[in-house]
Amino acid sequence: MDEPSELKIRFHISEFIKDEIDERGWSLEQFAIRMHWKEIGVTILALELLMGCPEVALDEEMAGRMAGALGVSKEFLMNLDRACRID
Repeated sequence: MDEPSELKIRFHISEFIKDEIDERGWSLEQFAIRMHWKEIGVTILALELLMGCPEVALDEEMAGRMAGALGVSKEFLMNLDRACRID
């Protein structure tokens, strides 16, 4: 009997972020404030770039700030970002 193949569903990290902030009822600005990172305008711009440009990769510093705001691990977010880039 053949082993079932593993179904892998990949999605961009922006989908996860959007779902998470929507579920919490936060705006992008409120999420940026909760990240406690750089000046708020810079944080919002970085989030907008990440959310709007699939080519933009998440870096460890931003992943750590996002993880703290969302209550997930930095590694989870980094792995999620890497997974969408694997061909």
